[in-house]
Amino acid sequence: MTWILLTLVIPLMQFGLSWWFSMASVGSIIGIVKLRNSSNIVDNQNPILVLAIVGMYMAYLAQSFGDFHSFLRVSREVLILILMSFVANRKVLVVNLSMIRKYSRLLLLISSVQLMLTILQFVLLQNGRWFGPPEIWFAGRGSLIPTNLDLIYSYIRPSGSFSEPSFLGIVCLTIIVISIPRLGKDRIFRIIFLISSITILISQSKSSILFLFIILIHIYRIFRGSLVEKIPVLFLGVLVSLALIYTQIFSRIQGSSSSEISINNRIFIPIKFLLTSISDHPFGTDFYGRVSSVLDLTMGLTWETILHNSIYNLIFSYGLFGFVVLVVILQLFRKSFELQVYLFALLLQNGSFLDFDKLFLVLVASVLYRQMRNVDEEQII
Repeated sequence: MTWILLTLVIPLMQFGLSWWFSMASVGSIIGIVKLRNSSNIVDNQNPILVLAIVGMYMAYLAQSFGDFHSFLRVSREVLILILMSFVANRKVLVVNLSMIRKYSRLLLLISSVQLMLTILQFVLLQNGRWFGPPEIWFAGRGSLIPTNLDLIYSYIRPSGSFSEPSFLGIVCLTIIVISIPRLGKDRIFRIIFLISSITILISQSKSSILFLFIILIHIYRIFRGSLVEKIPVLFLGVLVSLALIYTQIFSRIQGSSSSEISINNRIFIPIKFLLTSISDHPFGTDFYGRVSSVLDLTMGLTWETILHNSIYNLIFSYGLFGFVVLVVILQLFRKSFELQVYLFALLLQNGSFLDFDKLFLVLVASVLYRQMRNVDEEQII
């Protein structure tokens, strides 16, 4: 029942009263409490985890010792890193086909509602109108909800029930990853996969489209021996058609200078400052000290402009120990290609990876994925 409830929370996960008290944070606590009695998987990365935690606090001491606000931020990220490691190293209950059917109905409902809402938003946005949850619902994370001026002067993309298109894309990617173990066995999961893929394309989340393409290649490799039998030709045909439509309709967006700036700020520009930052600040730089400051006067570039990639955030925040934290994260699901790809997709998201929304997604995605993969095909209740 717990995982059914947490599945229902997925489209509402950003809603809440505050950063600390949201559907994602409460859902994470409920799920982790549920896992507390599960047996432990032997983990040989504990020394690395300890080194990462010690390094994060050493970075705090070097940067802003005595600043309680910074201490709380580092402590929150340490806590979430520990909880993610806990989640990754707990065995999950082997469910039966009856439970899988319940999951499938819920995931179909969630993905269908998101698709309909995304299509409605796309149509209304062409006329300069917005329909979606108000900013106040998003527990302090709703600053990206478009204002009237945004609707007039900016190009706005659909975001479903979430605060931004990239988050809609990553949630759809979550549903896709959960569905992968059942694609060859249940038609309903192929429909869920298709619906979520269409939503990603309409959302125009470039990162999610990239990882969707990677997952499609992986699925082809898995099912290439029985592709026609297991995955209908219509499935691939619709995806190809949508990709062509996407290219035609949004070519001006893909080729616009704002799109290029976004990609540069997220991926390429931070590389220019990475080595300098590490050599000058081997223990990283204080987050609150840099977030509103200027990074490069000649370019007019601020730190806030490039803090749209969790990988760089970790390195700039913790210096050399940021690489240790990344090693811990990338080893969480080292035996599952799909979950490792999913982790990397989360790492390319805005803001911090070590936050409650990412913890909730990792929790739900990993538990449901492993239940789908390890289902007892014989037992039906």
